[in-house]
Amino acid sequence: MPSLNRTPNEKELEKLVSIYLRAETAIINEIGRLRSQGLVDYHAVAALERVQAILRQMESDCW
Repeated sequence: MPSLNRTPNEKELEKLVSIYLRAETAIINEIGRLRSQGLVDYHAVAALERVQAILRQMESDCW
């Protein structure tokens, strides 16, 4: 079955950008929270930083 390539309308695009920015902000805040409370677990921070890197790559690919 052929796939349908459609351009998202402006409202969808704004919603996706909003979701992306909220996710990135939440990740940055969580890393800061862990560090400020002295709960820096290397594995948790590394995992959050990997997710943030994925979001940055998505940003590069989309914008």
